[in-house]
Amino acid sequence: MDKIRKEKELIIIAENKTGALHEISSRLSKAGINIDSIFAYVSNWEAIFRLVTTDYESSRKELIKIPYVKNIDIDEVAVVRLEDKPGSLANLMEKLRRLNVDIELTYIIYRDGKYTDVALKPSEISVDALINLLKTNRI
Repeated sequence: MDKIRKEKELIIIAENKTGALHEISSRLSKAGINIDSIFAYVSNWEAIFRLVTTDYESSRKELIKIPYVKNIDIDEVAVVRLEDKPGSLANLMEKLRRLNVDIELTYIIYRDGKYTDVALKPSEISVDALINLLKTNRI
């Protein structure tokens, strides 16, 4: 697997209702779709879910059926594989700071004790530009 790659994520905006995560995970489970990563939070009284799944289009078709889901977008993130040890994320962020790259969003999508995969969404450049910058600077 590449040290740096591009992944797609679903961004689901829904009413902030009790059981929303249960409904989302149940529908995907029944459709045979695995959730590789999830990041959920509330903003402006809306529930926001960022999902990395095994099948984006099928996930979108299933989840749009939920009555309180307002919107579903598919976006891209850069994923960087780091050694799973203290300081790895700090070192990556220091390199990005030195390159003057502003990160809008970051979260861990995978961890196995040896490696940690970190998703990065840049705020001022494209995901492709970030990946090229990371590869050019051997990060």
